[in-house]
Amino acid sequence: MQCEPSKIACPRTLCLALSVVLTAGTATAEDWVHQSMAWVPGPNSTSARSPLDSPQPTALTWSMVPGGVATAGNASRLTDSFLDMGVTGLTTAAQYQAVLANAIDQWATAADITNLGYVSETGEVEIGGVAHYTDRGPDSGVGHIRFMAFDQEALNGASAYAQATYIPEPGSNVDNASNHARAGDVRFRSDANLWGYSNGELFFLNIAMHEVGHVLGFGHNSISDSVMGGPYNESTIGTGDIAGAIAIYGPPPADLLAGDYNEDNTVDAADYTLWQDNTGSPAGTLPNDTAGGRIGRAQYTQWQVNFGNSAAGRSAAVPEPTAAALVMLAALGLTGPLARRRK
Repeated sequence: MQCEPSKIACPRTLCLALSVVLTAGTATAEDWVHQSMAWVPGPNSTSARSPLDSPQPTALTWSMVPGGVATAGNASRLTDSFLDMGVTGLTTAAQYQAVLANAIDQWATAADITNLGYVSETGEVEIGGVAHYTDRGPDSGVGHIRFMAFDQEALNGASAYAQATYIPEPGSNVDNASNHARAGDVRFRSDANLWGYSNGELFFLNIAMHEVGHVLGFGHNSISDSVMGGPYNESTIGTGDIAGAIAIYGPPPADLLAGDYNEDNTVDAADYTLWQDNTGSPAGTLPNDTAGGRIGRAQYTQWQVNFGNSAAGRSAAVPEPTAAALVMLAALGLTGPLARRRK
């Protein structure tokens, strides 16, 4: 099943559509300028436009809104629990959190975007309860990107599987208090039928990456491997997405040493031990993990191919998988071929 482009959208007044839709095979970094009426998160999570000739890094937190949270000004409009979505393969809140962490990390590892981590919401902050995007963060009790679920009725009958509200540009026709209070919100339609399909988890991940892309300033396009266009079955962001993220936010920090999980500037046996201790944990658990996703085979392979690397360069041979590692991967069902990750 392929998601229809019209099913993943933003409210009409906040629609993110490129003024010139990019065509497959023509994307360059310069093509991926962000939306004309969408500001993007700038330094220290402030709202700042980032010209192509002056990319600006950003840092942001994220959170999940629990069920039963009211909307400011409309006490009867309540969020659903993520478990109400019934995504195939996801049965606990922690599993939904892991998929959303993966979606954030896909963008964070592609460019100079720092994932400052998860903010655990208590249910006390209403939807629209923080006046401005830049006021969000741990002290406010919500993340800069705030994931939530509503049924179709609460979304005013919208047929879209998800919606996002971007940061309004000052002076634009969407520059108002309501949109500022919701900028960074990602709303999933909890009663959409595709969550229950056999590949529902893949759709959930892809649509999450898509909506985070909107918050980061990207519109829809027709680039073949982009998560910002159909058919919405990609499990990683595409090469064009990466080029666009770098154009706006700059490249990832040069000092990132993939596989250095204990952050001692060397990829060695100690990092293997940390991988072993955290296998099965949610995405983002290990520092310097550019592979993304739940901790498992991808992170082991990342450690293996970078073994011996340090700030001074490569110095050791790549180790063969140990018996213990193979047993652990087999137990997790991760010993099959590793899907190639786009660079």
